[in-house]
Amino acid sequence: MTAPALPSATVVLRRGPEVLLVQRSSALRNYAGMWVFPGGRVDAVDAHADPLVAARRAAARELAEETGVRLDPAALRPLARWTTPVERSRRFRAWFFLADATTDAVVQVDQQEIVGHRWVEPVAALERQAAGEWILPPPVFVTLTALGAGIDEAAEPLLYDPRTAPVDGGHVSLYAGDAGFESGDAALPGARHRLWMDGPRWRYERGG
Repeated sequence: MTAPALPSATVVLRRGPEVLLVQRSSALRNYAGMWVFPGGRVDAVDAHADPLVAARRAAARELAEETGVRLDPAALRPLARWTTPVERSRRFRAWFFLADATTDAVVQVDQQEIVGHRWVEPVAALERQAAGEWILPPPVFVTLTALGAGIDEAAEPLLYDPRTAPVDGGHVSLYAGDAGFESGDAALPGARHRLWMDGPRWRYERGG
């Protein structure tokens, strides 16, 4: 039986060419020890008839709780929505919002749930993943890749509902628009929208 995807939200906070990443404690159940964007579950306090408004509220609240940085939820711009693959036992449907930090923003993590933070350029974060220094979840990796390529906003937020397929040396995550997305066959020729996770240096591929 497929587990429900729990509503959640995260903030991609920018400061010039850098973005804010936080490291989750190794004792946590989800994304233990990984470097992520600040965020978390949509709670009852965030409730609203419009799920996107509720997600904005949750993203702003989680940002404040995890980093001390406060933003108006209305200032958060939808970037993408990610849903955990159906084969996972614990799933989330997370809105990723883009926002710009004020010049006087000071980050203070709690050293319990969040044990570290870095302002880092996207390409530098990806290099740390390739070197084995950081662990980035696939949604964070794809977002950083897009930001590093200068793609930060689209007319409509991209909706990611990954389907995982095995390949030599690892696996590949297929997204809508990929020729193999519907069938789950990564070998089918045609359009590409996928993340290769078949070695230490992951590759996000999107195009005809």
